Formats: sequence, structure tokens, C-alpha cells
Amino acid sequence: YGNEKEILKVVSDQYGCPTCATDLANAVLDISKQISQSSKIIWGTYHYCGLGITTWHKLSEKIFDIASQYQNFKVLSIEEITTAEYPTRAKRPRFSALNCNLIKKHFGINIKPWQESLKKTIKRILMVS
Repeated sequence: YGNEKEILKVVSDQYGCPTCATDLANAVLDISKQISQSSKIIWGTYHYCGLGITTWHKLSEKIFDIASQYQNFKVLSIEEITTAEYPTRAKRPRFSALNCNLIKKHFGINIKPWQESLKKTIKRILMVS
């Protein structure tokens, strides 16, 4: 949309933790290695997500903030809207942040701030070294 519209309207009252697929895959690999090398398996439900909570609006601002360092976009502003102003068939939770304490405690998984992973991902997508 950044090359198509001058104004983007993005929901600002839904909170979550953006998660990089590469970070998640690395965490799963790390846990798999630990389980395969141990006779003691700690079963349970483990959550993983990027470190830090944000809104869709703030995430959008950060995406364009980072990406505009490497490429020009048509978008001039990103306006905040409410969930009610963006009706969808799928009902979205207002707060979808996950508690990752167990995965850190049991497996020592280091969770990166979502902003750090976002920057790496954008650079990879835009093929910037």
C-alpha cells in the first residue's frame, strides 16, 4: 500500500507482539535440539512472540520509518482508526500479547525485541546489506 496510497488508516486499539518467522523458527530448532539431547522433557504449552507490545498502527509507522531509509514511498501519513472503524468478518482480539516466561525459564530462549527483527526483515525484503 505504501506505493499506492498517500494516506493509510490503521487500527490503533489492538495490541500484540509482532513476531518474526525466522526468530520463531530458530526458537523451535533450539528447543528441538534441547529435547533431543535430554532425557527429561518438560511438557506444557509454551508461547513465543517478539519482545515488546505495540499496536497495528505503531507497527505500521515503524515499518515505514525503517523502509523509507532505503526506498521512497507515496504514503504521506498513517492515520489512527479504531477497530469499529475497520469492520471485518473475523473478530480480532484487542489484546493478543503472549506471556513467554515459560519458554525463557525452561529452555533459556532469548527473545529479541520485535523492532530489531523487523529492521532485519525489511532489509532482507528490500535486499539491502
